[in-house]
Amino acid sequence: MDVQHISATQLSMFTRCQAAWYFSYVKRIKGKPTSAMTRGTCVHKGISHNYTIKVQTHEDLPVADVLDHYDTTFTELSTETKWKEGEDPGKQKDAGYRVLEHYQEEVAPETQPVDVEQSFRFFINWREGDDDKSVEFKGVLDLLDEEQRLRDIKTTAQTPKAPGGDHVIQLIGYSLGKEAIDGKQPSAWLDYLVTLKEPKIVTFPVVVGDPQKKFFLNNIPKIVKAMEAENYYPARGNRWCSKNACFYHSMCIKEFGG
Repeated sequence: MDVQHISATQLSMFTRCQAAWYFSYVKRIKGKPTSAMTRGTCVHKGISHNYTIKVQTHEDLPVADVLDHYDTTFTELSTETKWKEGEDPGKQKDAGYRVLEHYQEEVAPETQPVDVEQSFRFFINWREGDDDKSVEFKGVLDLLDEEQRLRDIKTTAQTPKAPGGDHVIQLIGYSLGKEAIDGKQPSAWLDYLVTLKEPKIVTFPVVVGDPQKKFFLNNIPKIVKAMEAENYYPARGNRWCSKNACFYHSMCIKEFGG
């Protein structure tokens, strides 16, 4: 196969499990999101709804309005969600509600967005033997604030002690994407919204210098080459390889064994 473009989502999925990427992007089987994914998406949409308007008004929406938007989105997406046996959608919804409320009360008032959900694309070029190769990397930037901080927002059930490796790689790509838009490199930050009973926000700065950019740009061609080789294998043993965590688990067992 010939890979023409790659996204941060594809990159994360392929490095986590090549078999899952194969089912999603080669066989084009759309997976249902887990409850955590749906909760995270709905929280993210609530935050984006507020910031998109705040770009122009410089004022936050009432917290109740943001939570109403979250509620509507959760209701819509819950029908498409893969719920675990015995899982209570109401509890998942409430956990997202609490952390979004906390974010709107504690973080949003101190943040003035400049760009929200800004799309980017750029090409990565390299030589492979006598051939010139190229792939387009594209994605969407969560938030750029007036202090020129590129902020990527994640929702998690556990308090992180450090940024996730795949999240850092994504943010390096996003920083390069921002440079492709206007030639400017912002500082990079990961904001984790932790859905505990008492929710909290944990923020990490992410270094994106020449070594990090070199790592990203040197490894994308290798990943693309692996995608095109079509020798995919399942990542048995990792924490995502289970019927509850992976939509493709049963079909993966059937095709690859395990």
